[in-house]
Amino acid sequence: MKDGELRKVDVCVVGAGAAGVAAAAVASAAGAEVLCIEKHSFPGGNATAAAVGTICGIYPRGTVDLLESEFLYSFVPRVQQYSRSEAIIHKKGISFLPYTIPAFTRSCYDVLPDKVLLTETVVTDVVMSDDCIQTVTCVSDGKSIVVEPASVIDASGNAVVSRLAGIPCLEDEQHQAAALVFALSGLPPLDDRGLFVLLLKTLESAVRDGRLSAEDARISIVPGSVRQGTAMLKRACPYKGQLDVEKRSRLECRARSGILAVFQALQDAKDFDACSLSWIASTLGVRSGFRGAGQAVLAESDVVHAVQSPDELVRGVWPLEYWSHARRPEMIYFPEDTHYSITAAMLQSRYCSNLFFAGRTMSGTERALGSARVLGTAMLTGEAVAKLVLEARISGRLA
Repeated sequence: MKDGELRKVDVCVVGAGAAGVAAAAVASAAGAEVLCIEKHSFPGGNATAAAVGTICGIYPRGTVDLLESEFLYSFVPRVQQYSRSEAIIHKKGISFLPYTIPAFTRSCYDVLPDKVLLTETVVTDVVMSDDCIQTVTCVSDGKSIVVEPASVIDASGNAVVSRLAGIPCLEDEQHQAAALVFALSGLPPLDDRGLFVLLLKTLESAVRDGRLSAEDARISIVPGSVRQGTAMLKRACPYKGQLDVEKRSRLECRARSGILAVFQALQDAKDFDACSLSWIASTLGVRSGFRGAGQAVLAESDVVHAVQSPDELVRGVWPLEYWSHARRPEMIYFPEDTHYSITAAMLQSRYCSNLFFAGRTMSGTERALGSARVLGTAMLTGEAVAKLVLEARISGRLA
């Protein structure tokens, strides 16, 4: 690539997480010229870099059907096959699909054409004229690329496009706790429940003895990850205010140090003396951040009261799952046989005619995103907004 290269595209997707991959794949399959910009060296976002481990929001409770989704019907079976996993029915009838990180990454590569995905690339500038984004500038391999998009889909998870363009976005002082996932092997041959009880007992003993801090003992097991003596665990990382680069770095360093302290405490215990620390996720898993200001905002009451709209593009079926400082999240369930609606107005900017949102960047309150941020729902918003953009172009509402 030459410095200052100009690329004209129909759709520029910022972020190749679950939502961005869905948006880019669907738009590309429909024949649009697409560029998907990803800061990591691989796609998947939190699903891969932060090792989320479960796809939630794809199995409704009761008689509800998700709206037709060609992307999910193609993508999820791939992940399931590569992971050799089966859906798990959890509490109160909610279900999710455990997956392995390589399986999710491979599935992303399967659905994204090579020419679409641009990795290790950071968006540095967004230029607007009137109410329309004219250019998105990014840096890849030290070289500048200026993108002239007809439409932009911000799937960054942190409203990167709005903030660079100087467009107001949604934010809250209080955020869900972040988490750092790690894996242990050589564990006692127990199921999820038995392993968690033994783990909790062992860590509490270490805290009482002064060998481990109560903060570092905030460990939980990723549901469905216990297999043949291995398990994925996550260390809660609560914080207040916006998570800027400096604060994020401190939080992640503290979490990595804490995981090593947990591992040492476990090795000192008879039940876990054979365990090994297999890996730690490459990045901190952040559940929330800045969100796009849409023409409508998904509220907590919309989720918990299962508010539905005739204009729905996506059906949300996962309960409100809010993580604070505790080992377990606050769960608010809406009734079986129902869902809440995500509409086009929640996926389109109120300030910019050709800016759209998907995944964790969608227009919603912090609490509402406790449900809408999960991987399955994020992918559905990505697919829906890609179709929305393409329909707008066909109808002439976008140049």
